[in-house]
Amino acid sequence: VVIVLPASSTLCNRQLIEVFIALASVTLQNRNIQRRLDQAYKEVELKVEKRTEQLTKEIERHEKTLRLLEENEEGYRLLAETATEMIVTVNLEGVITYVNKKGVELSGYKRQEAVGTDFSQIIPKESVGALKELLARRAEGFAENLLYETEFISKNGAVVPVEVSSNLIVKDEKPYGVLITARDNRDRIEEQARIKESKERYRGLINTMQEGLAEVDENWNI
Repeated sequence: VVIVLPASSTLCNRQLIEVFIALASVTLQNRNIQRRLDQAYKEVELKVEKRTEQLTKEIERHEKTLRLLEENEEGYRLLAETATEMIVTVNLEGVITYVNKKGVELSGYKRQEAVGTDFSQIIPKESVGALKELLARRAEGFAENLLYETEFISKNGAVVPVEVSSNLIVKDEKPYGVLITARDNRDRIEEQARIKESKERYRGLINTMQEGLAEVDENWNI
């Protein structure tokens, strides 16, 4: 900070000058922090837009997968085994009838261990009721594609957060089972945690500094 005074003047109020310098410093720090937060928000918005685009493509691919399942089981299996998402089919009783290669990698279960297992055994207990209710609705013909976040329990006991797409499988014009596609959601959750930590650090800096701080608009309204 450079303070320019007439030659005959002196800095007679040192405490006032120190307060001014401290406030100028805090203001600059605040602007710097705000710029970083704005940049983080922009990055999150871009990721959300990109993720939305990905989800749209995934829905289209899921619909294509369902058509393949109805028309060509072998073609479906080839598509499913090369997918980057975990793909599982269950019957209307909730028993796993198929799991793809990515599902084996993500869950830690061998294919022969997973197939024939009740799906409720690999999800948290608090989610079992919702699963059974959904299966009952599917059995009645509820065919709407569902997108939601949930968790499943891998073989080693780890709880894995996932984004899930659920579709009804129809065979001979009757409800036959459910196709579940899941994407590992851990990276996105970690990114959200980092952003939250940055916001809390910024809030902590403002709330613990020794100077009073107010923000006003161009008309000096607080």
